[in-house]
Amino acid sequence: MDWVIRLMTTQETTGRFKAAFWGLQVDQEACLSTRSRLMPFDALPESYMKRRIVERARRCYDGSQWMMQSYFDKPSAAFVEDLPGFPYIRADNAAFLKMNEMIWKVETLSVLAQASAVGHPIAVACWFEYADTELEWAEWENSLTWLLPEIHPAVKRTVSTDIAVLNANIRRYANLAEDYRARVFRSMERFRLSQSRQQAIDRVLDLALAFEIALSDQGDNAPPSWKVSVRSAQLIGGPLTTRQKNRDGMAVLYDLRNQATHGGSLKAKDKKPVEQVLEESFGLYVAVVNKLLSLGSKPDWKSIELEPSNG
Repeated sequence: MDWVIRLMTTQETTGRFKAAFWGLQVDQEACLSTRSRLMPFDALPESYMKRRIVERARRCYDGSQWMMQSYFDKPSAAFVEDLPGFPYIRADNAAFLKMNEMIWKVETLSVLAQASAVGHPIAVACWFEYADTELEWAEWENSLTWLLPEIHPAVKRTVSTDIAVLNANIRRYANLAEDYRARVFRSMERFRLSQSRQQAIDRVLDLALAFEIALSDQGDNAPPSWKVSVRSAQLIGGPLTTRQKNRDGMAVLYDLRNQATHGGSLKAKDKKPVEQVLEESFGLYVAVVNKLLSLGSKPDWKSIELEPSNG
């Protein structure tokens, strides 16, 4: 009876929002903020939901980390955020609003991590728990909320992530002006989708669009191929030979993009396999996003196009 009375009289308590990551790997626990942290999945404290994930996990036939919601290996990383003062018994929808806020936060983290640190597909599932297990009167009803792009990815590998770089990018992204932050996010979403597509032609088109969104501005009438190749090379920087190599790499991607939009078969001019062109372009995109975030504000493209690169 004491337990029932406690349940009925608790209005607020501490909640914990958690997420499992496939494809992202960290070596040790690290704080992302005063209330949130990222850690190896094995370091996540035991709970009903962790046990459910581990029990469902099994080695995929081709060594992949994640293939679908019902077929995956054990996650590689976990996210936890403490939520003090979380609504328990209330007459309004405050608890659901907070949950939606956290879902969006983890979604943003996964998109940012893939585009600026991992560079390969990520799958994420999240859930909510109470810190006080006595308040979990129906934990068996808990379930995973999957945060996936509209085309589900195939997570074939786990990439070790520099947590210091990721943490810095989280802060830089949050400090961007709202309208520019929205543009960068749209670009990163398109990058994520390009890595989920099954057909090479669709991957090429989405990746080219990701570059165009990130490297363009309203009223910008420069030809897309020139704009993306030159601005990418200048942003990434380095010696002249490096910038020339990166510019030429982007030109190859855009030649494939033009073939795709005009209905032709994909064939790279330098005779590289299309998959190799894509992999190299994925790496260039990650480098571009890191540079954009390090600038801290919307770039002055006219200056970037003409100024010597400082590396």
